[in-house]
Amino acid sequence: MRTIIVEDFPAPLSIGADQAVQRRLIRVGAAFAAVLLVTWLVRGWLKLLSFDDAYMFYRYAMNIAHGLGISWNPDGVPTYGMTSQLWVFFILPLTTLPLTPGHALQLASWLAGCAALITMALAVRCHARSPWFQSRLGAFAAVALPLVGNPIFAYHLTTGMDTMLTVWANAAVVFAILQYVRRPSLGMAARVGMLGFVAVLARPDAGLCAVGAPCLAWLIATGERRWRDLLGLWVLPVVLLGGELLLCKWYFQVPFPLGFYAKSVHSYAGFLSSENAVHYAYLASLCAVPFVGVLGATFTRKQAPLLLALLLPVMATIVYLVTVRQVMGFIGRYYIPLLPYLVVPALLSLDAALVERQRLVRRVAFGVCLAALGYLCIRPVEIGLERQYTVRVVPAPIPVPTPPMRASTELPVYGGGWNPINPAIARMVASLPAGVTVAATEVGYLACLAPGASIIDLVGLNDTRIGIHGFSMDDLLTRSPDLIWLPHTAYTGLRANVLGDPRLFERYIVINDMFYYGVAIRRDSPLRGAIEKALRTSWNELYPSWRMADYVVSEHYSPATESGPQSVL
Repeated sequence: MRTIIVEDFPAPLSIGADQAVQRRLIRVGAAFAAVLLVTWLVRGWLKLLSFDDAYMFYRYAMNIAHGLGISWNPDGVPTYGMTSQLWVFFILPLTTLPLTPGHALQLASWLAGCAALITMALAVRCHARSPWFQSRLGAFAAVALPLVGNPIFAYHLTTGMDTMLTVWANAAVVFAILQYVRRPSLGMAARVGMLGFVAVLARPDAGLCAVGAPCLAWLIATGERRWRDLLGLWVLPVVLLGGELLLCKWYFQVPFPLGFYAKSVHSYAGFLSSENAVHYAYLASLCAVPFVGVLGATFTRKQAPLLLALLLPVMATIVYLVTVRQVMGFIGRYYIPLLPYLVVPALLSLDAALVERQRLVRRVAFGVCLAALGYLCIRPVEIGLERQYTVRVVPAPIPVPTPPMRASTELPVYGGGWNPINPAIARMVASLPAGVTVAATEVGYLACLAPGASIIDLVGLNDTRIGIHGFSMDDLLTRSPDLIWLPHTAYTGLRANVLGDPRLFERYIVINDMFYYGVAIRRDSPLRGAIEKALRTSWNELYPSWRMADYVVSEHYSPATESGPQSVL
């Protein structure tokens, strides 16, 4: 029995368009896509990158470059804090360039995004039958224009996160699957399996698609079962993943990223956040609307097996993602990597329609408009699901003690944004002598700008002890950080533990509200003088109209004996 789906696209005929006009349109489309790509990069570079988690990857890359191995702190102790191992090594070469960390991260993200678009375009071109998509520029324009013209996709081009790298890895998996379906062989199956393993290294939640889609594609590739191909499609990636887990266990002492453990040992108890997985899924799906419309307008029954093989694992992944707590999942970054599984088959469906019909503009336009209308119409349902998600996933806040102070007003919060507070404390810590130990929850930019400081991640995402065993005030005081930037107000559980312990006020000078959340200076720290001097400099920059002494908590204050006001923020 012949191979189906890819070869079901008929041989090209003339599409009836003037070739000169066709070439001109293709060039204009590709040029416009390239201009948009450059515009988004320039736009991102004009402001300081504020995606704090991205700087964590840069910290790991810097430590590797300095010969410290995959470690978080200057002590060189291996730390499995990065969720994407591949992303650390992707940005590693860029740490040697004369770029700021933010610009290096944005450039890395943008380059990975461009590579993802090119890979999807190659997948379309290599399996296209129409002159429009057999052109390299035509295939690129068809892939890139709907995506880079969408501000949601464009946002992820310069976040500095692993999102675009995972899009690229998934695009490579889809490309390899199409090649395998067209010409099944053990060698091609091994290529698919290897790329699936790479996709998991780029982002662990890519695993369901990276392993599931190839196995489903095997079912529809040929009439006779090629059982040996499963060695490459399924056995190879599973063995590689098993070996990777063993290697991580040996090197890091844990097989999984620390975030897996931190979310299991109550580090996020009472964690308040407006992030909503359902809303993020809705936002990310806007990028899929034009391709859903194209697929709806050009779909034929012959294409159903391959579409099911590619899209069923995507649907299963989405179902999983909307049931879990998402942290820093801004603008749907966990869903964006799934796009190649829709984009490539949708454009190949359009390609098949182009070689069969001369006039598709109205039909495709109607399909896209219908998809957009459907997107708008499901909004009320999506809002209801958002509310259900919030009730089910977001915990109740934990009351937090509010230490008394002489000041009657709180310090300004500058809109509550990342800038200028995070950069200000990062500069302050960077000015301190090397070897200073700082504890905080917002550690990305802080750790990146102060490579000589030892940073205790109070959430445990970059601290093996806290990640595995959970936060303990006894443990924190034993480690005696010189400076504590008190936990973000969203971590009501952590703040209750820290501010509810009278030993904090006995051993530390606590300054309410400074840098949003408050700071604490260890009274017997050998660096106390340097820290106080640096804090006064930052205070004069941020709060010139307020007296620092009015915000210092008395060392005699004891939350265990005094019943002061409590807050859930």
